[in-house]
Amino acid sequence: MLFVSHDLLSVAAICDRIAIIHDGEIVETGETERIFMRPQHPYTQQLVAALPAQPAFKQRNVAKIAAT
Repeated sequence: MLFVSHDLLSVAAICDRIAIIHDGEIVETGETERIFMRPQHPYTQQLVAALPAQPAFKQRNVAKIAAT
């Protein structure tokens, strides 16, 4: 599913991977937690710094998924 949003806190909560778009170009992509915890591009860094709260990342239980 492709989820397009300006609400980065919602993106952090539901997405596994994200792409940051600035002026119509993808400037950074990666796993959601990496993007929010270690943003590389200056625009991504500005977006993360402007968040009013710490993102609540989607809980992933890889062991449980692998067992099914």
